[in-house]
Amino acid sequence: MAKSISFDTGAEEYEVNDGRASLFFNPADPALFARILELQGLVGDFETRYAQLEKKITGEVDAQGFPVGADDVVKGMRELDADLKAQLRDVFGPRNDFDAIFDHMSCFAITENGLTVVNNFFEAITPLFDDGVNDRVAKMEKMKAARDKATANRAQRRAAGKGGRG
Repeated sequence: MAKSISFDTGAEEYEVNDGRASLFFNPADPALFARILELQGLVGDFETRYAQLEKKITGEVDAQGFPVGADDVVKGMRELDADLKAQLRDVFGPRNDFDAIFDHMSCFAITENGLTVVNNFFEAITPLFDDGVNDRVAKMEKMKAARDKATANRAQRRAAGKGGRG
């Protein structure tokens, strides 16, 4: 039988859009934040490719009344959406289901405020990292103070031990 190990990773669970899904991550993880920034840089490239696909619909219709080339465009859009959601899973970890987190909408769907769903997501999580970093700094300062106090206590005990020998 395998032995188990359990430890605190700092990961927190966030309910998304009134509890329809959950997002798990550690907001104080600087490596995660770096991966997010890298992915945000790629989102513009995804959006450009998505817009290029939209331009392929020319307005011509086939015999059934469907736009010519629409099947290929829709397939390409689905692939881009799946690609970006896969990259989001890679960044945030496999526990996170971005189809559920985005309420089964495309990353590129335009919302009421004019931004895409994925850009609204990034705007929503950014303050969590600010809070996470502040929390991390406070915890590190507390740990440093405890270490400094322990070091001072050891030095004091050593000095007291040497002084008693005469």
